[in-house]
Amino acid sequence: MSNVKYQPAMNKQFKDADEFFGRTVDEYREWLINNTREQLEFVLMDLIRMSQNGPIICDCHLNLLEADLFTSSDRIAFMIKEPSDLVEDYCNRSDHQDFNGFINSATDVETAKATVNATLKSLNDKPYLEIKKSGYFWLERDLNRSVDDTVNLVAEHFGLKI
Repeated sequence: MSNVKYQPAMNKQFKDADEFFGRTVDEYREWLINNTREQLEFVLMDLIRMSQNGPIICDCHLNLLEADLFTSSDRIAFMIKEPSDLVEDYCNRSDHQDFNGFINSATDVETAKATVNATLKSLNDKPYLEIKKSGYFWLERDLNRSVDDTVNLVAEHFGLKI
């Protein structure tokens, strides 16, 4: 459904992990910002379509400005983590093994991971602190809390019975 003319970041092709992770932090950050913005258009269309059948829960990347534009604070739960060394947590998630395999296919895996970590830290330092100070509900990701406990906390925030 995407179109290279309107979603150039989503459609950018990389020949391999070295090209993908070999960008500077600034280049990688700009691509991530544009890619996320382009994807958001599709997410919003899907949410509108899906909400016709009842309530839905969406896991996506929003900043506070976008959250304020799209809905009220009682309809959002931010899942946050202090943005240092995010790549290891990301790669260790069972649902991100494709990314894990891709980054580990780079010629210099440690440099690739350092680029990702620096990029994500530069993108998330300020929003992380802003969300914690906001009026929005947020949960700090905690490896000591079970998935079920996290789900229950979010469900309670939304007034859902599980």
